Amino acid sequence: MLSTIKHIFWVSLLLISLPTLAISQTLANFQPLNSFGDNPGELTASYLSPSKQAKSLVVLLHGCVQKGETLAKQSGFVALAKQYNFTLLLPQQSQKNNVKSCFNWFSEQDSAKDQGEVLSIKNMISAVKTQAGIEQVYIAGLSAGGAMTSALLTHYPDLFSAGAVIAGLPYPCANDLAKAISCMRNGPSQSAIELVSIAKQGNSAIKK
Repeated sequence: MLSTIKHIFWVSLLLISLPTLAISQTLANFQPLNSFGDNPGELTASYLSPSKQAKSLVVLLHGCVQKGETLAKQSGFVALAKQYNFTLLLPQQSQKNNVKSCFNWFSEQDSAKDQGEVLSIKNMISAVKTQAGIEQVYIAGLSAGGAMTSALLTHYPDLFSAGAVIAGLPYPCANDLAKAISCMRNGPSQSAIELVSIAKQGNSAIKK
């Protein structure tokens, strides 16, 4: 069953990376996630649960100037959630936090472990897991959402069964705006070996 779910997950990620896909017109009854504990990142979220029997959760993090619900519909994630019976969680950034509605992946106060937006998203996941009896959690993120996905996978590897960063940057590529611009133009300053070490060891491998 787990191998089937992982296959479905990776196939669904292909859909999000193909701009020529037809827009899904599937109706989605998103529910607001109103209570999930501490919210230091001041984010909001909605979720879609096709049935009470859904035991897998997919977290989808949008890119800049995007709405999570729109991305979920247009990428095919909503249709897949209904077809394969998994719950879909959509954290949402606001213009109050970022003028372009980007997740603040380049801000240490939002991307460090148990801080800001990272902690808000972790608490959202924990709340939905408890509420719906979720057994497996998957995460995917596009662009800025991909960079934040990388931070979450690095900080909380035991929380996720699998994850994918789509057109995003690896954590910790930047901890301020100037480094973020450099990272987007030139790539991370860390070598591939250093990034692998960080991913395997978590925060203890990050050079301050």
